[in-house]
Amino acid sequence: MKRLSESNSIATDGYVLFMLGSFAPFHDGHIDAIVSAENALQNMGYSLSAVVISPHGDKYVSDKIGDNHWTVNRRMDRIISSGISCSSPMIVDDLSFNTKATHNITQVAVDNISENLNISSDKIIIAVGSDNIQTLAPNIKDNKVVCVIRPGFDNVIDVIGSCSSFRDNICNLIITTRENDKFDINSTNIRSEIHECSNQYSHA
Repeated sequence: MKRLSESNSIATDGYVLFMLGSFAPFHDGHIDAIVSAENALQNMGYSLSAVVISPHGDKYVSDKIGDNHWTVNRRMDRIISSGISCSSPMIVDDLSFNTKATHNITQVAVDNISENLNISSDKIIIAVGSDNIQTLAPNIKDNKVVCVIRPGFDNVIDVIGSCSSFRDNICNLIITTRENDKFDINSTNIRSEIHECSNQYSHA
């Protein structure tokens, strides 16, 4: 897996699939969502040149989960060593987490990918879990979005029906199911289990 800062030699005559997330930690559920999105697009006839995984910066993750243990370098190392297998070249975004932006971080990542891969930004397709679909309302006009349904978060129609951005740009939305529901894993639960194991070890 290459880093975005080193990936300007990748041929990008097709689309680029991109997923942004905290990935604290990166796990099988994330992998399944990315593979599910890639397969859905390829089955629809999209030619993909790359798949980019973009982790949020340290401050965003620390503020979100109240834990500064999951540094971006640690999360990137886990993504790189995860063994994720897509049919398209894999890239980890090692640039966008440095942004000072507090709103629409997705757009910062799209711009970085566009610049570094020398690809038009409208050829970047954003993958998102159905639990976070509402966060992409600012992006649906300019980028296609592939939404992967998570069990328990299948009310996508209600969400997009209540948002004019989605209603006005419905042609840019692709909805697909997961390849394997057994990988519907919650990062919060993983962190809790790690914390519990650490406490048990420290008191042993």
